[in-house]
Amino acid sequence: MSHTARCADSASTRCKCECDGSLHGVSPGPIYRTLYDAYARDTAPDHAVLRAVDETAVEVLTELMRRAPDDLEQVRGIVEEALTGQAWLLLWDGGKPSKKLNRRHWLCAILADLADAVDELIDFPGMISDAGYKTATAKGWGPLRSRAAARIIEAVFKVTFTSALEPIATLPLKIRLVALMFCPGLAKHSELEQGFAHDLRDALGDA
Repeated sequence: MSHTARCADSASTRCKCECDGSLHGVSPGPIYRTLYDAYARDTAPDHAVLRAVDETAVEVLTELMRRAPDDLEQVRGIVEEALTGQAWLLLWDGGKPSKKLNRRHWLCAILADLADAVDELIDFPGMISDAGYKTATAKGWGPLRSRAAARIIEAVFKVTFTSALEPIATLPLKIRLVALMFCPGLAKHSELEQGFAHDLRDALGDA
């Protein structure tokens, strides 16, 4: 069975697609989806979803959505493109991972691991991808997920935001944005809910 967008959205261990479940559970998190749905429908967001999350994270994603919703959808699109369709086949490197880590949180967790490391890398897409892969595998993420994250940060590097989101145009802040957008439960990740969200808020505040 081919790995599809539907598989990527699933956190189930029972799906037997070709990635063997290792790339499952990747879809925008409930906070981003709630805010985007409200924007698209021109309605107030569902506060039942937002109230359990640190207000800084909600504030940041709300402000980003207000400034440039199309830019955020562009980011969502490139992440999904890297992990679904036939593109995922390019991620294999030396066989399947030996263990499944953080089935629901693997993408936001691995990006959180890489965001700070990228601050020290040379600003060149190919080198960033290679260095990101080496860093991720060294942290125990396994070859498939490490390559997936490396391809994502390379693609995110190439994204050019409109002037509305220029304050977060540097790659580490872009990676923090993706981690925040795709986390399925921010309350489980204090670094994202507070630390990364504060970094993004500070950058936006300087605009």
